Amino acid sequence: MKKEKRGMVYWSPELISSNDVLYQNQRPFTLPRLPNKYDSVAIEATSYALLVYVRYNGVIIDQIVRWLNSMRTTNEAFMSSQDTIVATQALIEYSFRTHVRDITNMKVSVESSSNAGNIEYMAINNDNLAHSRNVPVGPFVWGHAEVIAKGAGLSILQMDSQYNVDKDFQLIQPPVPSFDLTVRGYFHGRNKSHINIRSCAKWTYTDESLTSGVAVVEIALPTGYYMHKPDMDKYIYSRTVPRLQRGRVYPKSAVFMFDYLDTSWSCLNFSIQRWFPVANITRFLKAKVYDYYIPERYKEIIYEDFDLYVLNICEVCGSYQCPYCPYFSFAHSISAQWIVLLTAFVLGKDSNAKHFLIV
Repeated sequence: MKKEKRGMVYWSPELISSNDVLYQNQRPFTLPRLPNKYDSVAIEATSYALLVYVRYNGVIIDQIVRWLNSMRTTNEAFMSSQDTIVATQALIEYSFRTHVRDITNMKVSVESSSNAGNIEYMAINNDNLAHSRNVPVGPFVWGHAEVIAKGAGLSILQMDSQYNVDKDFQLIQPPVPSFDLTVRGYFHGRNKSHINIRSCAKWTYTDESLTSGVAVVEIALPTGYYMHKPDMDKYIYSRTVPRLQRGRVYPKSAVFMFDYLDTSWSCLNFSIQRWFPVANITRFLKAKVYDYYIPERYKEIIYEDFDLYVLNICEVCGSYQCPYCPYFSFAHSISAQWIVLLTAFVLGKDSNAKHFLIV
């Protein structure tokens, strides 16, 4: 169904909220956009509509493009791979048919309130249209960023921010409850060098469908821990978990993909090992389950690893100054008689070799 808002046009089953604007001292500040119930569906439907309007020279093309670009979530993508492909195709067709590339010539300045006086200048023209420019905000990160653009053409401005939270109520909640997720870590070994992780997920939004689409479970791993890829492949190919099709290990996370999830629990059980001596690790880690093609159907939780949080650096032998490392890195020593026999064997071998060379 066709919708209009703030001079922009899109197609969606329901209204899609855009970025709110906060006015302070007569200055507009754009706020982050929260997820909506039908984001991915609206993006894909609007992209198909844009292809039709571009082909037949519709009069509301610019309004459609403005809305479509406002729905980006990363530098190169929208919500999912499916709607991103259609949206990218539609925007490319728009760019070619309207010749907006030929008139693009802009100068942009960026200044953050936390680093006053540190102004970044950028020029956007035909020579660098395909190049993205990144402006890091630092060393202080707070307040707002002021952007001034002058010239002609179209450009996209995005702000990417990351922050950590340690309470569930601080997480961004999904538009509708769709999944349930639990994660629990079981530590063992003298210095918690091994962790068995058990994670269970299920689909709960039965008003929409009895099962989810392709579901992805992402579990953040503690720093210094890793799962060997052959172990992951062996676990996936064993088919011990119904509908589990793929698994990937990254330096900071483990990712699993299911054909779908239903209303019964689907549980993962895997082990990770310490590869690097790290202690005093953050106490809280993140886990998430979401629909691959409809990412706004998700559940995000925080799970706790208090045992690693209280570890001392010497308990993992992370410093040469630790006096008790032999206890935590225990190994059998070679007895003296074996050393004598080994030395005698080596000397005898050298003597024979020398005699052979002389003769």
